[in-house]
Amino acid sequence: MNDESKKIDAKPMNSSFVASYNDKVKINKLFKSVLVEGDTIAFKELKYIFMISEHSADFLYFSTIMAEKYNYEPAFETNYQILNASKEKAMQNLAIYNLIKSYELGNRGNVQKLNKLFPNGIPNSKDCFESNR
Repeated sequence: MNDESKKIDAKPMNSSFVASYNDKVKINKLFKSVLVEGDTIAFKELKYIFMISEHSADFLYFSTIMAEKYNYEPAFETNYQILNASKEKAMQNLAIYNLIKSYELGNRGNVQKLNKLFPNGIPNSKDCFESNR
């Protein structure tokens, strides 16, 4: 192994994502693609940049727009992941709403979690949202 490859291997895993996070031209281009066009590939790229560079809370706004405006299931799942980290009751309730919405759009990966939260049956997202207002 040469010295150059040792330098690359020694970098923390998220260093390239931090560099991407700091590249405002790239980030703004991706934001525009997500917000204006509903670009799912740009969404995924932004998600990984923000999550791995440890800026997930900053990504919530864009993920919420992608979820609500474009009804994009992976964005609801992302919202759940971000909001679920909060200790605040209101954020936890929003997390559960997003988890249910993700389920309604076809994500069955969290069905056991939902069944545990709602042993008498999974409510629809609208009812869940209304009951937590």
